[in-house]
Amino acid sequence: MINLIKKIDVFLDRHIPILLLLALMLFLRIPNLVEPYWYGDESIYLTIGHAMTNGEKLYSQIIDHKTPLIYYLAMVPSQLWFRILNIGAMALSTIIFYNLSKKLFSRNSIAIFITFLFVLLTSFPGLEGNIPNGELFVMTFILIGAACLMNTRFFNHFFLSEQKIPGPELASLKTENFWLFAGGCFFGLGLLTKVPGLFDVAAFLSVGWFSFLRSMPVFNRFNKNRTWMVKSRESIVSTGIVVAGVLLPILLSIVYFVLRGSGKAYLDYGLLYNFRYAGSWKLDFANPILLFTFSLVGKVSITAAILLFLSLFSRYVRHTFQFIATWFCLALFATLLSNRPYPHYFLQLVPPFTLLIGSLLSLCREMIFPQKVKMELGQKIGRVLELFTSVSLIFILISTVVLLNVRLYATFSYYQRFYQLLTKQISAETYRNSFDSLMPDNYEAARLISSAPGDRLFIWGTDPGLYALSKRSPVGRFTVLFHIKDFKAEHETYLDFVREEPVYAVIMKTEEVPDEIRERLNSHYLPNSTFQHFILWKKISS
Repeated sequence: MINLIKKIDVFLDRHIPILLLLALMLFLRIPNLVEPYWYGDESIYLTIGHAMTNGEKLYSQIIDHKTPLIYYLAMVPSQLWFRILNIGAMALSTIIFYNLSKKLFSRNSIAIFITFLFVLLTSFPGLEGNIPNGELFVMTFILIGAACLMNTRFFNHFFLSEQKIPGPELASLKTENFWLFAGGCFFGLGLLTKVPGLFDVAAFLSVGWFSFLRSMPVFNRFNKNRTWMVKSRESIVSTGIVVAGVLLPILLSIVYFVLRGSGKAYLDYGLLYNFRYAGSWKLDFANPILLFTFSLVGKVSITAAILLFLSLFSRYVRHTFQFIATWFCLALFATLLSNRPYPHYFLQLVPPFTLLIGSLLSLCREMIFPQKVKMELGQKIGRVLELFTSVSLIFILISTVVLLNVRLYATFSYYQRFYQLLTKQISAETYRNSFDSLMPDNYEAARLISSAPGDRLFIWGTDPGLYALSKRSPVGRFTVLFHIKDFKAEHETYLDFVREEPVYAVIMKTEEVPDEIRERLNSHYLPNSTFQHFILWKKISS
């Protein structure tokens, strides 16, 4: 018994920082467990997951424009379980990020601080981190992949050689290749959760590129006893194994949907539609310079220029900073793919942003408390370049947020309302209705819809929360009206409405109803209830 207590004491002593950070993460997410069905994307995931549970084929019978894994994750019994799954994923992300930070920075205090920032930014409602957004699940897969790669000699040598910290001794080349391939597979799962994860993957693949550059005589300052050919071949082969791992889940997903008869639909909606979606947002700028800056060509040019800068100064800039700055640039590019000012898009930036803050803190500490070992001129130049790049990247991020008018969700009032609920200063109904004006209508309508037979509901408008809340699948393939209009599927939806004959139909008051749908309502349905935002029609019994 005494030995067990001693082991527990040693465990707590070694792991108390991460345990406290996990406790903070869980504490910040408790309010989310009692939130209503109010958030659009979450409701779409749950609606599609419910439809898939009932046998509908993704993309051919029920569609959205994201890659498939997020919908399979949403095949859970309820909203609560989806949120518990998200908490588990973020707990794993936090542990891995903390361990990654400890490897990248020589001081544990920096790792603890930036993991603390990571927890806040991924948990607070400001960036919608409290909601099970796709970006959070992508983050988990990417970080699991990173953890696999950090078990390899190749990646450890890149990050730790300058710190003179030995990497793990691996049993064989077969073990090395296993971890490289496994890391790539998890990266591929990240891509199958949401396409912009591609840029996180590219950031880790950049390690191969920078390692290749470092192997060239003009950039080589370490391990000069090794030949250029050996090191460059190692970079190419290791990167190739990771890429093979990335491609495997994607290829398997294609085979899976082809065998299910949904291959073309998967290509159209799960993959290609993302390019169309990314280019559909119109910026509210008149300045031609700003318009070019936020155009695809402008963003590619700026990102390429920064990455070229980091490549050309490989002799001076440290490996860790090269990787962090590259990850930040590529994640920012991914965040701005569509130029939409949605806060949850910026969740993808949280890991590289917090690492960049850690790098900046480490750099400032070096300048304030110079090391006893005198720096060479090249090292001093490198530190100046790192400082300049860090400040520039943070300036670019702040400017982007301001120019796009990204409005963060309120944080203080979010937790204040939850405290008022706990202390019974407000009722559960008042708390529920505070999230969205649709809540009173949706919960009352869902009570009526859920009591009726059938598993279908027709909604003309955008209210996916009502599908999820009432445990009903949409009539037709589409969960929201903007997809119906985007694909010019109004007549197709009308035909589905006629064929399915759902007991209830919901018509949003803000939407213009096509004549054929209006005629169908008037001949086969009667207005059952009128709510603030929509009218609930009920089928006339035959």
